[in-house]
Amino acid sequence: MPQAGFNVFEELLAWGKSLPTWQGLLLSKLVATVELTDEAIDQVFAEYLVDEELAPADAERTTWPMALPELQGDEPAVVRA
Repeated sequence: MPQAGFNVFEELLAWGKSLPTWQGLLLSKLVATVELTDEAIDQVFAEYLVDEELAPADAERTTWPMALPELQGDEPAVVRA
């Protein structure tokens, strides 16, 4: 009987929604890129400060959708055993 495919990125997306904002932002940056830029680290740190109530009261939250990378057609699919 064939089993449903497992997509680690979908699992990360679901898990990321349960995390504090700064951790979800960090996860999305790590999934979408090979390395983190200084700008990305600054954004994550700013979100951390807001989550921990260490930022100024007028600090704005970063709006970020988690963008999952798309697999290329020639990459192998992973299935649950």
